[in-house]
Amino acid sequence: MLILVNILGWVLAILPERIAHLICRLTGNLLYYLPTKRRRIALSNLHHAFPERSGRWHRHIARISMQRLVEMGAFVLASAWFSDRRYSKCVRLAEETRKKADAKLDRSTPAICGQPHFSGFEAAVYGPSSHPVLRKSGAIFRPLKSPVLNRWIKRTRERFGLRLLSRRGGFREALALLQENGHICVFFDQNAGEAGALTTFFGRVASTTFVAGLLAQKANAEVYVFYSRRRGFWKADLVAEFIDTARDPDSVTFSLNQWLENAMKGSDALCADWLWAHDRWKTQDVPEKRLRLEQKRNRLAKECQFRNWEALPKRTRIWIRLPNWLGDVVMCIPLIRALRQSRPDAEITLLAPEPLVAWLRALELAEEVLNVPPKGLRYFHRFWNLRTRFPDTYILFTHSIRGDLAAWLTRTPQRFGMRHDGIPRPLLTHVWSPSEERSPGSHHQLLAWENFLKHFGLSTPLDFSPLRSCAQRMPSPNTIGLICGTENTPEKRWPISYWRKLIEGLHRRWPWQHIRLFGTVKDRDVTRRVAEEFPESMVSNEAGRTDLTHFFRALGKCCLVISNDTGGMHLANAAATPLVALFGPTNPVRTGPIFQAPKRIIQPPGCARSGGGKMADIHPDSVIEAAAAMLPPEHQIPKT
Repeated sequence: MLILVNILGWVLAILPERIAHLICRLTGNLLYYLPTKRRRIALSNLHHAFPERSGRWHRHIARISMQRLVEMGAFVLASAWFSDRRYSKCVRLAEETRKKADAKLDRSTPAICGQPHFSGFEAAVYGPSSHPVLRKSGAIFRPLKSPVLNRWIKRTRERFGLRLLSRRGGFREALALLQENGHICVFFDQNAGEAGALTTFFGRVASTTFVAGLLAQKANAEVYVFYSRRRGFWKADLVAEFIDTARDPDSVTFSLNQWLENAMKGSDALCADWLWAHDRWKTQDVPEKRLRLEQKRNRLAKECQFRNWEALPKRTRIWIRLPNWLGDVVMCIPLIRALRQSRPDAEITLLAPEPLVAWLRALELAEEVLNVPPKGLRYFHRFWNLRTRFPDTYILFTHSIRGDLAAWLTRTPQRFGMRHDGIPRPLLTHVWSPSEERSPGSHHQLLAWENFLKHFGLSTPLDFSPLRSCAQRMPSPNTIGLICGTENTPEKRWPISYWRKLIEGLHRRWPWQHIRLFGTVKDRDVTRRVAEEFPESMVSNEAGRTDLTHFFRALGKCCLVISNDTGGMHLANAAATPLVALFGPTNPVRTGPIFQAPKRIIQPPGCARSGGGKMADIHPDSVIEAAAAMLPPEHQIPKT
């Protein structure tokens, strides 16, 4: 390996620089245009950091950054063969930095030099030769696993007097050098893994090293950013900028990151020079912990205080493919709430069928709600286009190959779903098999979904409070809502004649109450037959006349809702409206209403708790008695 490194470096060193430059550009372009993981990481990182910039700008910066990545690697190899004279022509101390260094000649003080990963960072090895103030300089580095390559790196990087200090034991040596009024260079913008602390970078949660801040505090050292400013191929000026900050680990770390963010926001040249293709934000993405923030050292609260943020920016993109049915979507709401609490940095996007989109947007549960188009080529084209939104995690509550393919087309790196009955889901990256599903009727559907998200790290208890509390509701004192249809499942419908008897009984008992019939367009035939011959002043048929948002609001204004087992039942329960729900063949243990609002389940006499009865066995008188028990007392007397 070392022989190959030396041969390649020698060849690059003797080539005319124009040829070497051309090779680096071509290789960088090849890395960019090939559909590699590095290309997607670079584009995703740029899209997260600069969401307001155009895709064209992201692609331009990513391509230049790839070229600079190759240029940096080539310089590492070739510079080992450079003479001192050639090296000094490639690297020099910037004039403004030289003046600062001249002013320090008579007052030498220890300094921590935070070093970012600009493409010319290897040029810093020339620092000790560039000015007398920098002669006592060291750099903390991560040793390689190969002892042979490790010795080669130390030999090539220490040739101008820089001392390389291993991360494994160099902390004490670094302190000793600082006590001699030396300078220590520390990379501060790389992924520190589990050993680092949680901070943000460009508003996105990252693991960051606190070594620079710890050294500054221990040695009471001044803090600088020491970086290379590119002025051409294999040419760089070394620049030092003073950071005016308190000398404690938190302040130093936050200030260095803030400086780098501002520098790249203010200069496309510096932005393109940074290594966007490395996994700076690869943290908190272990699948089993993905849906919570967990790290031994967590500085997020302190950073919010430092930056005067009221809350963490939402820069981790979690997409949720909701079920297709309204009732199932309503039951997902506590899970979305819990995810919001468990990952406060999450930008949540919901994907749902078109009829549900406007209502979900009005609830403000997520930052964005996207519609799922109907079946056909347009469906897959839609998700293929969404790949440029660079979601981080895709959670599916659906169980179809079509839905899995849609998730795969977005190129989301983590795609989570449930495996039922051992059916494989090869297009997902991680699946969970619910053991409880062996006896699916013994627990609520929501429990399986909660365990599914817990498997991937959800740590917050579910909140079952209604979407609007009873105190906030403004119900009409004279309105009872009935949901008579079930759209697609006739077996779940109470007989039409029973609904008519119910209306007659309700009118006899509370003649001032107005009955409103709700439902979808598909329920219009049922509600028309229920409302026949009743005066409109007594019964109004509103099925299919409103969208879901207005339907939800109308249910919230009722003083009582009586419903079959259908999506509207869950909607009324979510609106905190007192509810009487009629169950026959279906299982209320598994699909019953979940929100903490007044509700009563009515099943046929002798029916098992898990369902299986006939709707025709539920007598209207039992429903009227349940309505009397559920109707608030203030609504059981006439209101004028």
